[in-house]
Amino acid sequence: MESVGGGNIKFFCSDARSIEYKKNYDAAMILGMLMYMENPEDIYTILKNLSENLKQDAYLVTKDTLNAENKDVVYMFNQKNGYKACYWSQNVYYEQFKKAGFQLEKEILLEDCIQKNKNMHFVARGGIWKKIR
Repeated sequence: MESVGGGNIKFFCSDARSIEYKKNYDAAMILGMLMYMENPEDIYTILKNLSENLKQDAYLVTKDTLNAENKDVVYMFNQKNGYKACYWSQNVYYEQFKKAGFQLEKEILLEDCIQKNKNMHFVARGGIWKKIR
């Protein structure tokens, strides 16, 4: 694991499913990463590991794009550039946070996107989650 940054801020580069933290933190951010996890168990693993390394009542700030299609997941793959993502439903996504011991404190709708040519509806959301256990 590589760590960079100074003072009170550290950035880690590692596989988020197996990162080993050195201490407990007051807050953390996960921005646009969970939509690349191919199953809910990986999302839960990341959140549970993070929860175990956050102080009680710490905050987690997130940003991800979810599907608004009432489907558990919409898989996207672009053969030209190899881009792939998993757009989870709000229910599946939020359930992983709840299981890992987080409670949603505030949510912000960042973008509401309807792809008319593909008949798909996505929403980008920011969240502030509090560690409750």
